[in-house]
Amino acid sequence: MKKGLPLTIELIIIVGSIVWTCAGLKTVFLGDTLTSRLATVYALTYHHTWYINHPPESSSNPFEIQTVDKVQGKNGIISSKPPILSLLMTLEYQLIKSMGYSLNNSQDYKSIARIMIIVNVIIPYLIAIIFLGKFLHEIKISPVVRITLLLGLLFGTQWTALASHFTNHVPATSYLIIGLYFVWKSYTTPYPAPLIYNLLIGLCTSLVYTIDLPLTIFIASAILFLIIKKKPEVLPGIIIGALPILTTHLIIMYHTTGNILPVQISKEPFLFESSYWRHPAGPDALHHPKWLYTFNILLGPKGLFLLYPILTIGLCNFLPSIWKTLYTDIKYVTLLFLASFITINIYYILSTNNYGGVSYGFRWHIGCMPLLIIAGIPYIENKYRKIYFWIIWFIFFSISLYSTYECRVYPWSINQEWPVRLIFGSII
Repeated sequence: MKKGLPLTIELIIIVGSIVWTCAGLKTVFLGDTLTSRLATVYALTYHHTWYINHPPESSSNPFEIQTVDKVQGKNGIISSKPPILSLLMTLEYQLIKSMGYSLNNSQDYKSIARIMIIVNVIIPYLIAIIFLGKFLHEIKISPVVRITLLLGLLFGTQWTALASHFTNHVPATSYLIIGLYFVWKSYTTPYPAPLIYNLLIGLCTSLVYTIDLPLTIFIASAILFLIIKKKPEVLPGIIIGALPILTTHLIIMYHTTGNILPVQISKEPFLFESSYWRHPAGPDALHHPKWLYTFNILLGPKGLFLLYPILTIGLCNFLPSIWKTLYTDIKYVTLLFLASFITINIYYILSTNNYGGVSYGFRWHIGCMPLLIIAGIPYIENKYRKIYFWIIWFIFFSISLYSTYECRVYPWSINQEWPVRLIFGSII
């Protein structure tokens, strides 16, 4: 391959992914993932409170009735979504208002949503891609492997599929990737590593925690590895970097709920009078056995590895022929990732019953997908000269690409997954 050609191909893949993402902005879904946060934005802006059920003397909040994602707070009803992203969106809305758009005009909703998707979802997604590209170059893997990984990541995962829509999972995954990049930089830089690395690790960790809490386990595991390898001197910088966002989050939580812990730790806040969660419907009313739930989210109709089989390559490190070639530290990191992956799945299996609600696939797996793609590096590096590898990879990538396309078109849907339609039938 000519020198410079791989970089050109990589840039084409990245640009193509961004163009595809931006093209998706023509379709805006005003579902609960957005309206529950807009309810908070409206309350903070026009009622100067976190409570979305308007005071008697105030005008009604047009978004409260449009969302079921709300709980009983200390002095009223609040969105069940963690507050930091909603707070950032409120600050953004003050600028959006100056552009002539208003949440009091339903004709402006989609324009406001597009701006907020660009700022809160697409920009973090783009920055994460840049850091991923930097990482792949810094570890000096084969150009063919870099190109293969980028294709799988940017056209064969739900992370990229939902980058055109408003969801907390895409930006949280993006901050996870950026944070892990700086863990890598701190690990590989001779002591003492620049303080900025540890500050950025802390900042990204706090953003992951406050936007999509369960994903914190991945970066927490990486920090644990870093502390073991670099000793605790990295910890003060990480803590300082995390404090601004984390402190703000905890103060808001205590102010609105009287507790710094997530509202999801208890069912009681969800069961206020007139709450949807007293009599849920559709996927929220399912009570599948846990063994079936586990099968369905991993290998069944909403299965991570059935919808996106390209991700199975990330598990091939555990093949004896590959495992014995790994450096000791890579083995430790792989085992920590596996433990985190198992833990997050156990958490969702035990604490949820609705497969992520009205959504394509199992959206809570989004944060695992880039990590599973990157985990495939040793196997791909070892096998890419074999013709059978490319046959398998092409089949797996084609299936993953189609699932990504379906998810892009039907992000908030029921029974739209091709395994549901072609193999298993409806799960509701």
